[in-house]
Amino acid sequence: MAASARCESQTAGSWRSPPPRPSPRRSPSARLATNGTWSSTSDARLKREIHAAHGHLDAVLGLRPVRFHWTTTGETDVGLLAQEVRPLLPHLVTGDESTGYLSIDYARLSVTAVGAIQEQQAQIESLQAEIRELRAALKRLEAELVAPAARAP
Repeated sequence: MAASARCESQTAGSWRSPPPRPSPRRSPSARLATNGTWSSTSDARLKREIHAAHGHLDAVLGLRPVRFHWTTTGETDVGLLAQEVRPLLPHLVTGDESTGYLSIDYARLSVTAVGAIQEQQAQIESLQAEIRELRAALKRLEAELVAPAARAP
């Protein structure tokens, strides 16, 4: 197991980085091109000014998942195009100054997807409640229509 003060290799090729020490000069961010797993520190004790985020569903609906072939390997893959993501979710797109290539922070995109699912679920639940109310109103109206017919000679 290789280790350093900032990053250590664990079993199965995974890497772990300890949480950053607070510093006004250092931002707790990292970039790593990998086909493996990357875990990010997310302890609430390391965060402040926590607020619910909104507008995820609109952003996700604007994304276009694509199937493509990598120009370097020819391998087929699926994903998003950073140039299309940047106008909708600019905080998820970064650029490599040496190559000019853009990258997407898919880990943070998953948080946006969770928010979109929650917003959509709230819409579904609201529509389900409205449907229940409309069905109850329809039943009452049907009962009112049937009642006079039942009394007729």
